[in-house]
Amino acid sequence: MNGTLARCLRDVSCLLLAFTATVSASDPLSPQEAQSSFALHPECRIELVACEPDVIDPVHIAFAPNGKLWVVEYSDYPNGPQDGEPGKSRIRVLSDDDGDGRYTNPVTFAEGLIFANGLMHWRDGVIVTTNGQVLFMRDTDGDDVCDDTQQWFTGFATENPQLRCNHPTFGPDNKIYIANGLRGGKIVPGKDYPWPNKRLPEPLDISGRDFRFDPFTGEYETISGNGQFGLTFDDWGNRFVCSNRNPCNHIVLEEEHLRRAPYLRVSKVFEEVSPAGVDSRLYPISRTWTTSNLHANQFTAACGVTIYRGNALPESFYGNSFTCEPTGNLVHRDILTPSGITFTSKPGREGIEFLATKDEWFRPVNLANGPDGALYVVDMYRAVIEHPQFVPDELKNRPDQMLGIDKGRIWRIVSKSATVESPARIVAQEKVSSTAGTSDLVNLLLHANTWQRDVARQLLVERREMEVEAQVRQILLSSKSPGTLAAAFSVQEGLGLHIDDHPDFAPATNARFSGDVESLLAIEELSSWDIVKIQVIAGTEPAQLCHRLLDRSADPDLVAQIAEAVGRKNQKDEIEGLIKESLDHALAHPWQSAYLLIGLSKGLPDHRAGIWKHIHNLDETAEHQFQRLVRLCLQADQQSHERVSAKYSLLGLSNDGGTLRMIVQISEGSNIFTELVTRTLAERPEPEAAVALVKLLPKLPTSLRNTAVSSLTDNSFEIHLLLDLVENGQLPALAVDQNIAKRLMAHADPVIKEKAVRLLKQAPPEDRVKVLAEYQSCLTLESDPLRGKQVFVKNCAQCHKVGDVGVDVAPDISDSRTKTPEYLLTNILDPNRAID
Repeated sequence: MNGTLARCLRDVSCLLLAFTATVSASDPLSPQEAQSSFALHPECRIELVACEPDVIDPVHIAFAPNGKLWVVEYSDYPNGPQDGEPGKSRIRVLSDDDGDGRYTNPVTFAEGLIFANGLMHWRDGVIVTTNGQVLFMRDTDGDDVCDDTQQWFTGFATENPQLRCNHPTFGPDNKIYIANGLRGGKIVPGKDYPWPNKRLPEPLDISGRDFRFDPFTGEYETISGNGQFGLTFDDWGNRFVCSNRNPCNHIVLEEEHLRRAPYLRVSKVFEEVSPAGVDSRLYPISRTWTTSNLHANQFTAACGVTIYRGNALPESFYGNSFTCEPTGNLVHRDILTPSGITFTSKPGREGIEFLATKDEWFRPVNLANGPDGALYVVDMYRAVIEHPQFVPDELKNRPDQMLGIDKGRIWRIVSKSATVESPARIVAQEKVSSTAGTSDLVNLLLHANTWQRDVARQLLVERREMEVEAQVRQILLSSKSPGTLAAAFSVQEGLGLHIDDHPDFAPATNARFSGDVESLLAIEELSSWDIVKIQVIAGTEPAQLCHRLLDRSADPDLVAQIAEAVGRKNQKDEIEGLIKESLDHALAHPWQSAYLLIGLSKGLPDHRAGIWKHIHNLDETAEHQFQRLVRLCLQADQQSHERVSAKYSLLGLSNDGGTLRMIVQISEGSNIFTELVTRTLAERPEPEAAVALVKLLPKLPTSLRNTAVSSLTDNSFEIHLLLDLVENGQLPALAVDQNIAKRLMAHADPVIKEKAVRLLKQAPPEDRVKVLAEYQSCLTLESDPLRGKQVFVKNCAQCHKVGDVGVDVAPDISDSRTKTPEYLLTNILDPNRAID
């Protein structure tokens, strides 16, 4: 057995065993004891609203217009019913008949549901997300028990209960939004879909996106996203979602904006407003447990993100984001500040959470704004909240996994100094109900609390109250409150009224990508979102903007990205007009010309070859002008990273033998721009470039090796160079991507095919089984974490990252506590068996 590998396996496996811990639950607290255990912001107080047995396993709440509290109970969690058994989820309706703020007397509206996790009120019923479906459920005889269930949509993913569609929400555009759950699905109208003429011809794939439908017309579509469990809006209509490691993501770029700029390409459509993943910081006061020590005191189960828009907490809390972290037994608060077209954030208090406790059973999973202006906390109250799929094998069947299935609490948080009436009293006093008069509802649009505004605008739109035009116009012309203006604007849009817009207000989705390009170009330092905004405004005519950028010192990323969009549009006259103008401007503005040509090459289908095809279509001086531009940039003294990168990119585009020799010379020495040199050589088609790349290849880190290998398969000469490297032992056969290897082993040239099969064909699986058996004894050796780290740095860190060591380009292997030693051994010796 190879000694180094044995030591590596020993170190890693034993280190893993050291990580593994047995976790046991503490004892549950009574609601009164739990209330006393909370550490809450000093300006706030927390009160019990409902608890077991009236509430069990709550996961979502919604107040009806009449003030009753509707609760979705998630008693299927975590494993669901056995085959043939009914679902254990249910919806219960609680009342506060004496107005004391405590909700009791539960009536079961619906039971036997499977993994029901969200609802919203709509007309005479509720829209419910459950078991991969969107249902409309209603009570037709007034007893708060469902007697009519309609399946409106189905096809959402159902693989894991933590990753299912959720949070149906009436949006500012009067459409209903649903968070994806992360696993997507292919959505089709259900058997009771009431709008047959709106059915799409094919299932709607929502992978990587969220879902929206119009409850009046039945039209449905994907929207940018995506969220796991949580969906919320602010007063301006900005949408926020969350996922396990991302406590608050602002959806900046909606699909409607992408349609306006069809040649725009972006890596993300959201901004991580709150620090996410390893950058997040939490301060639990309980004995927390995470599946990786590296994730301690970070978000690992962020859910229920909510923008607070009430009037019962201190005024400074309005517009803050709140996110639950059930594994940390806490609720986190961030203060959001507008920044360009998105937001930045800072913690509500440095080093202290908004709400935390030492009670390990406290499991906040959702939040809500209430009729009383309070922030409501939905507490599932379980001993264990982690799903068995995501914990080590030895903890999958822990005996305390189901402790707490008979418990659940709902809390409200208000200002410590305020006297806040109960929701039931407030709703009665303010005449909020589905039968309220039109004038009463319009007046509620002026309310300081979002719940009243949202209920009023929804009821006005539901009831098609067209006679409110004069009153809504008066609000839009006189109010200064964003919340009121947003609600009035929503009513205007929903009813199709034609009212002049307020001069100081527009919904975020309208305002975010509007404006004057010239004013944006005047910004000294453009953010990445500024560049996206300029491209959206440029829309379908990016070439026009490119011409304007050539004679000014515009941001290099902006020039390159706009030019890249022109390349993707791929219109001959536009491209050649830009190339000619950029080359004519090269003496006065060499860098602008360089960035433009580099961007064009990236966008064109044939990249480098595409640029030269268009250059050759121009007059005979164009090629000389291009080489002159290359020389100008190479001779420049300024060495910013952007300009050094541009130099190498130009060298890659050039077809001059002198520049190729320069690249080859650079590649033969030690240089800090290895990545740029590698990509430059990969771009050049000459045999000399391939020879230089082959010499460089064995020294490259794995992340660059794939680029080099891929570029050496364009012709027989290059392929033989690559296979010779493998045959001479300078390049491991496994360094050749499986797809490339398969292609070479099926090559039309019989010589190449035979050579590839001989060198690249992997050993049959039986050999791996034998090797695994031989190495089992490594798991019993004594561990040496320090030596294991050294082996990791040498052999793994080029692609994998653990803690602060390595490069994060390959699958995440840092969750060591979720992996058994046997699992780790298998994946080291047989890495192609599975990819996490």
